[in-house]
Amino acid sequence: MKMRTSTFFVLVITVFSYILYVSVFDIEYGQNENRIIWLLSVLGIALYIFVLWTWKQLYGSFYSLYTIFMTFAFAFTYGQCFMWAIGVHSDSEIGATILYSTKIGIASKHDIICTQIMTLMGLLAFHCGAVLSYKKKSMKLATETQDDDAHFETDRKNLYLVSKVAALFSFPAAIYNSIKLLIVYRTYGYGANLYNKDVISSTNNVVILISMMFFASLVGLIIGSNYKKRIVIFCYSVFAVYAVICAIGGDRGEWLYPLVFLVWLHIQHYGKLNIRRFLKYVPVGVLLIVILSAISNARKHGVTVESLSSSLSTSGNPISSTFFEMGKQMIIPLIFIQEGWDIYPYGNTYVFAVLGMVTERVITGIINPQYVSVGGWLSQEYLGIDYGAGFSMIGEALVNFGPYFCIIALLFLGMIYSRVMNTQNIDCKKDSIGLFFKVTTAEVIISSIRNPMITSLKNWFFSTVIMLLAVRIIKSLRKG
Repeated sequence: MKMRTSTFFVLVITVFSYILYVSVFDIEYGQNENRIIWLLSVLGIALYIFVLWTWKQLYGSFYSLYTIFMTFAFAFTYGQCFMWAIGVHSDSEIGATILYSTKIGIASKHDIICTQIMTLMGLLAFHCGAVLSYKKKSMKLATETQDDDAHFETDRKNLYLVSKVAALFSFPAAIYNSIKLLIVYRTYGYGANLYNKDVISSTNNVVILISMMFFASLVGLIIGSNYKKRIVIFCYSVFAVYAVICAIGGDRGEWLYPLVFLVWLHIQHYGKLNIRRFLKYVPVGVLLIVILSAISNARKHGVTVESLSSSLSTSGNPISSTFFEMGKQMIIPLIFIQEGWDIYPYGNTYVFAVLGMVTERVITGIINPQYVSVGGWLSQEYLGIDYGAGFSMIGEALVNFGPYFCIIALLFLGMIYSRVMNTQNIDCKKDSIGLFFKVTTAEVIISSIRNPMITSLKNWFFSTVIMLLAVRIIKSLRKG
């Protein structure tokens, strides 16, 4: 009954909000723009709390793969607004400085309001889709037979075998790639692998594709070994080396997302996250935020001990600066609101993402020879900047469907993502394949918050899908 009430409540709020959204989007606000920006910023905090509370009613816990995803989604798409809600501002915030290039200029308050409204409505619709597609734990899990146990055990062993083979190639490839990027960033500047032609031409695509299995191999080894202590320690050690190299190079996403999901997986197996344990790790979290803030500021001129020290002493409040830095992804939909949501010339990016999941040559060779990924097109062709601006989950829906129908698209996206990330419908203690699929897929799709969909699907195919296909093949061969 509680689940039905929560679902119905979220649905009613979403429908009412969408009607209001259609009525007020893109109208003039006169002299009240500053007040409205602040009110919408406060509403963003309220919406985040609403999302956590309603998911808790369904899932039974605040800490899940879905809430991890939504926390990052709010941070990246609405992070600066969170700071505005409590009266904190920055000289480099949206509306106070040029958006990436002089071509766009400084955002007007009207465009900021439109972006806030659309972002809030999009996040609410996404959550509504997640709630509507939520599936509670099946009763079959409580009546498993010995045959089921044997089936789960066979799957676990096969996953372990595949992960060991994948790790032999993906671990060295990921470490090698991270070291190479470190050298590139120190030589040409952060992000040079995205725009420098000399760097791009020397890139080994095979190594990059193999390195995409790095996190999946880690998770497969941990789950497949049934959390054997020496395997867990080995995997954590390898990941620590990888994370340090990435951090020195100035990269955060490459190791922060995997770290969060490894922590979730660890807690999932070894015990629930209670208040005492949470408070014990708060200082660690604060220290991590400080380090991330320092890396973000220092990487513009190269990450060294001197630049980190200088950044730590001059960056001000590390928590607020982190929110301002992450929240810059709200600029992406703002650009399309300001310049026109239909300016991307190559067609529907979701269709291209599915078609180009294995190789983009399918698109460029058959469908559209002039095709350029929407992220690369925006940065290098439209904005004319020499680094990657990333992209946005909200922005991509806007590019494909416009300001009104993008809300519907995000609702369906929420349905898909929620079903993928919901671990309540599997037995996490026994179903190693199910847990592997959900954790590795969640780690991949979280990048879609700030990257084009095609990037996430490509990473997913060359990690989760390839490894699960290998598990299926081994299982079939052993049966034969």
